[in-house]
Amino acid sequence: MQFTMVHRNEQEKVFISVKNNDTIALTAKLAVKFSATTTDADQGRLVELIENTFSATVGTVGHVAGIVESDIAVGEVGRVQVYGPADCTFGADCAVGVGVIAGHATDGKVTTASTSTGAYSPTAQLAVIGTALEAVDESANTTGSVFLSLM
Repeated sequence: MQFTMVHRNEQEKVFISVKNNDTIALTAKLAVKFSATTTDADQGRLVELIENTFSATVGTVGHVAGIVESDIAVGEVGRVQVYGPADCTFGADCAVGVGVIAGHATDGKVTTASTSTGAYSPTAQLAVIGTALEAVDESANTTGSVFLSLM
């Protein structure tokens, strides 16, 4: 884990080092999940884009790893953010102060958690990534700030 230094003017952020195990480059501000692997050395290291729409019964079909900090080419190593304020790509409108989940219908995007989608069910808790710090109008702007709490 990489922690930013304590600073009076900037909120702390935490990152983990990962390796892109997908068939495409991972784009900054998108959500990724850990790849399933039986190789001990790669567990908790390999990541791929979240390609499944959120399901109330299954969550995101994989444990959310974090938000990609900057583009990561196929097979390359990079960082994902797991804690602190981060810009994320949204796939739908979002109000300020509500829970945010990974697993929008568009690969890697995040969306609002709600009781109607079952996002607060015990089986889906791993999909919740944090809380929206600002409202997002998806038609005007697809990025918004989220306070990540994945660690």
